[in-house]
Amino acid sequence: MIILTQINEENFVTEITKKLLEQLEEPIEVNKHQYRLGASIGVSIYPKHGCNLADLMDKADQAMYRVKQQGRHGYKLYG
Repeated sequence: MIILTQINEENFVTEITKKLLEQLEEPIEVNKHQYRLGASIGVSIYPKHGCNLADLMDKADQAMYRVKQQGRHGYKLYG
């Protein structure tokens, strides 16, 4: 879970999420072996998608499962 504060515009969340995915795609070397990570990220925004942590986590989880259903490695904003 990542919590971003003081983000006033939805497009900033999208930009940050894209950059996070790009960084995760970079190969990681461990003992001379390269590994690549992927992620399925669900995003929810306070107060648009919920007013408490439980609601926001639930909505982000629902969005994440939509990413997984669409082939994984990506992000989706709830809604």
